[in-house]
Amino acid sequence: MSSPPETRSGEAPNGHVWVDGRLLPADGLHLSAFDRGFQLGDGIFETLRARAGNPTELAEHLARLRQSAAGLDIPLPSDIDDQVAAGIRELLAADGEYARMWALQQQEAAAEAALERAKAA
Repeated sequence: MSSPPETRSGEAPNGHVWVDGRLLPADGLHLSAFDRGFQLGDGIFETLRARAGNPTELAEHLARLRQSAAGLDIPLPSDIDDQVAAGIRELLAADGEYARMWALQQQEAAAEAALERAKAA
């Protein structure tokens, strides 16, 4: 069994991130100024374990992801389960047992709509 990748504070992480359906180097620039989390300071995440290349309790994690998104009024694509599963598969294939990051950014239109709702509140 291998050890997880180590990083020191301030150093770029090793590995990859999965953003908007694409596997990208983790040390790249990925945040848009139109990202909902950047504009509104909100967001959701789930952390899960993979054993033998398979994510554990994925259905439960996806249910919590959908519930959290609904609670923050964050729209998710109708195929979010398939997108998350594909992202996890790609990350595990690229980085092995210690795939550490997965990201889903909202499209600019969704972020702009959320910003307008926040301004109106």
